Amino acid sequence: MNEQSGGVSVEIERADPFADSPDCGADALLRADATARPSNDPAVTAVIVAYNHERYIAQALDSVLMQKTTFPYEVIVSEDRSTDSTMDVIQDFVDRYPDRIRVIRSDVNLGNNDVVTRALQLARGRYLTWLDGDDYWVSPDKLQSQFDFMEAHPDSAITYHDVARVTETGEVIRILKGTDKRATIDDLIQSNFVGIGGMIRAAALQDIPAWLRDMPAGDWPLCLLAARSGFIDYLEGPLAHYRIHGSSNWAARPLLEQSLLSLELLNDLEDHLGADYPQSFQRSRRNMMGRLREVSESAPSVAPVALDPEERLRQAEWTAKDATVRAYEAGIRVREVEALLAAATAAAAEKSETMETIHSALEARSKERADLHSEFLRKEAEWRHMFELAFEPMKSIDRALEARSKETADLRTEILQKEQEWRRMFEFAFHRLERMRRRERHTIIALCIPALILVAILLIAQWPGR
Repeated sequence: MNEQSGGVSVEIERADPFADSPDCGADALLRADATARPSNDPAVTAVIVAYNHERYIAQALDSVLMQKTTFPYEVIVSEDRSTDSTMDVIQDFVDRYPDRIRVIRSDVNLGNNDVVTRALQLARGRYLTWLDGDDYWVSPDKLQSQFDFMEAHPDSAITYHDVARVTETGEVIRILKGTDKRATIDDLIQSNFVGIGGMIRAAALQDIPAWLRDMPAGDWPLCLLAARSGFIDYLEGPLAHYRIHGSSNWAARPLLEQSLLSLELLNDLEDHLGADYPQSFQRSRRNMMGRLREVSESAPSVAPVALDPEERLRQAEWTAKDATVRAYEAGIRVREVEALLAAATAAAAEKSETMETIHSALEARSKERADLHSEFLRKEAEWRHMFELAFEPMKSIDRALEARSKETADLRTEILQKEQEWRRMFEFAFHRLERMRRRERHTIIALCIPALILVAILLIAQWPGR
């Protein structure tokens, strides 16, 4: 792992003392907490993931640094090579809190879960928590509350709390409430209710598998991996704000796209974890398919995507621009000729001492004018030709736009046809499932009636003896 802080790269290797241990549950978590890290390490590591968050990262860092705790904690900022001034803001905080904040910066933009996992692998705290650079905590007691609970409950692998969804300016949209009961991994498979309010016991997350790198999202898989070792506990109260804005990686997507990505993520998770929890994944997939059907029926028509005509339109635009540049260059040459003519006239006037000289100059000037007129006529013909060349691409653009409109209409028709096919497929599947259920009930009844008759015969046969 390559950690970069203040522009210095350091290779850091982290040993895993429990990689070969088969233990799990509270006892294993306690032993891991006691021996995995030195006693002088911070108790909690807060990971902030930042990319192009120049307007929000200062509030995120302030919300972490305002925490009032009885224990030491550290902040690791994982910065994914922003193209704005996000890193400048982070560096300002590093300069002010050099002993509290560490920074890992990508050499190039990664755009995957390595940005999160590399920070978790460098974390020294017994507990891990995280937030994105555009979100923020609102309670100075958040870390202390979760820390105290997990210290008192060694069988707790994750704690979380309510989260408020807010606008870009901080106006509350709604509160995402948690569940009052102690949840397990079976509950978490149904939906990711932990979100940005989670704190994970680091001992429950010793090994981060390689398949996590290319997952569409990272927080749900990480929580599922940790939930295999213990319970998921809820603390009441909105202690963090989840900001919704136009550049949000998830919230800005259409609801139908969110549902499809969630189903894709669930299928990927089932490939890696489904063998241990088959019924939970099957129930979650069934519920998610139902929600997807509801969303698809209520969603507006999908806008058609741009096809090859876009490239043709772009080429036509460049051709028109090139013709305009050529016409501009021709105009410059004409002005140069006019300047030379003015200079020649001035020189002839200065050198004309006699009428003969003046006459000669006038004749020369007349000839130059004739030449200029011929040049002008030639240039005019060139300009007319250039303008014709410039308008020809516009005609091509019109034809391309007409073709694109037709292709768009054909694509929309195809989308509507596919939508009808999908609906028929869903209806067929549900009808078939209903027929299977009725057939199962008839089979059960058919099996139970002979058994009841046999029991009645046995009871009648035993009755005279009594």
